[in-house]
Amino acid sequence: MYRSRTEMERNQVKTKDFSLTLKYPTDKDSYTYTCTIHSNDKKILLKKRVELKVKVCQVEVEEGKEFVVLPFITTPESLDGVEVRWFYYKDDGRKELLVYSRDSVEHHVDYRNRTEMNENPLGSGNLSLTLKDPKDTDSGKYRCYVTKNNDIITVKTVLLKVKVCQVEVEEGKASVHLPFITTLDLPDDIRVRWFYYKDDEPKKLLVFSKGSVEHHDDYRNRTEMNENPLGSGNLSLTLKDPKDTDSGKYRCYVKKNNDIITMKTVLLKVKVSSADRAQHKEERQRNQDLFTDLIPLMTTHEV
Repeated sequence: MYRSRTEMERNQVKTKDFSLTLKYPTDKDSYTYTCTIHSNDKKILLKKRVELKVKVCQVEVEEGKEFVVLPFITTPESLDGVEVRWFYYKDDGRKELLVYSRDSVEHHVDYRNRTEMNENPLGSGNLSLTLKDPKDTDSGKYRCYVTKNNDIITVKTVLLKVKVCQVEVEEGKASVHLPFITTLDLPDDIRVRWFYYKDDEPKKLLVFSKGSVEHHDDYRNRTEMNENPLGSGNLSLTLKDPKDTDSGKYRCYVKKNNDIITMKTVLLKVKVSSADRAQHKEERQRNQDLFTDLIPLMTTHEV
């Protein structure tokens, strides 16, 4: 694993320089390294520990931007005959996004229309990856391996954070606007679905399809969209009478034939005044006291 990545100066005894050079460090190399110098009878003469921390490139982008670039620039002289592979790492493993080899590009089916590299990347040394329509679910670790004859030549890791739209409103307002504007050319046969996530469990609020709107029963009189959302590209959701219990994550999926065309996530925070917060606390306490008083009445005894 380290045959082509580590080296030391020659004549270490004469120069007294026992330093180790580690080539192409990645975040996987962050570790504690120990050098031990023994005598011929295996007695320890010197010992040195070095803590290595490899800082990873971090990129931030707002959800809704047209694209984001994951940078990777290297020297083109080292890229003759290599293969370039970009991966996305999630908790359940890694997913191969793109493979560049011999002037050909192979995309993962889920990213066929969302990832690309510059022309002639090996000649320019620019191995950066462009990710189109970044979503908050794209946040995470991306890694590019450059290999030749199955040997790793160099590696690049990029941490991507897609910042989500955040909206705040005071409880008691007539409504709140959850924005979603897209410049995509939306066909008439798509479905637009807005969800509210509570404890990561989605609850369907509204579905727009073929010019008609279907509401969840609990939100029938509280949610609406603009007229002609597909023609205007305005897929925003209006939530009426926002309450503190409405705070949380909202997500809109735009699908065609079960394929996600685009999506948008909005974090809503409904602020409660100190007076309202005290009133809510008193109401919860009264309900708790009432429940406590009812417990003896609910108890049954055998006769």
